[in-house]
Amino acid sequence: MIILTFTDFNYLDIFNIFYNKLKKIGLEVDLLVVCLDNQTHNNLKRRGIKTIHKPYKINNKAKFWEFRLNTINQLFKKYKQDIIHTDSDCFWFKNIVNYICANNTDLDMIGSIAFGHPKDIVKKMGFVLCCGFYYIKYTDKNSLLLDNIIHNTSIKSNDDQVLFNNYIYNNKQTIVDYTANDFIFKKIILKDGTAIGIISDTIISRRPQKNLCCFHPILSSKIIEKKKLQLTEAFKKIALY
Repeated sequence: MIILTFTDFNYLDIFNIFYNKLKKIGLEVDLLVVCLDNQTHNNLKRRGIKTIHKPYKINNKAKFWEFRLNTINQLFKKYKQDIIHTDSDCFWFKNIVNYICANNTDLDMIGSIAFGHPKDIVKKMGFVLCCGFYYIKYTDKNSLLLDNIIHNTSIKSNDDQVLFNNYIYNNKQTIVDYTANDFIFKKIILKDGTAIGIISDTIISRRPQKNLCCFHPILSSKIIEKKKLQLTEAFKKIALY
């Protein structure tokens, strides 16, 4: 399994917090970082962190999401391994890989939950899959799934979360409550039989709360130092529970 994330030099301080959390639970050995500039690539290589250098200047967020999805698809096909994609501001407090691998063998893909974007799909389903954290099992069918999502001509967007969720909604067969364990909130079956699990927000959440596996806060400030302060305050809240 590969734990995959993206970062650039501007976001390196946040990545370092993410990396230290991952190291505490012994999962840094599975990490592969897509570095978007030379400085980041050189910095992480010196530290012995596995990297891929794919230069990209983030001056258009929507275009970046497209770049990110295409890169994940390329690496999925290249390595032929299960991938967990995680934002580098999604902070791991527990070994969530154990949760994913236990009792979820019937699922092809597992993603965290979101309630904000894209709004039209939230209105229809009540939730969406968040592209800031998802696991995809390596199979030929899932390789084709990513191709279909990327090349879906029925929706025009550069945003991976828009592409993913429109494809899921337009190709769903059923959405049911998942009863195998408390980890998965909903199970979505697509028309081709693909089974997608949506993780409960008691496991991965944007809100500080007790017993989280992963905390994926909304760091609203555009200034990194202020983001770090927001993060410090949020971590204090988690520690209080």
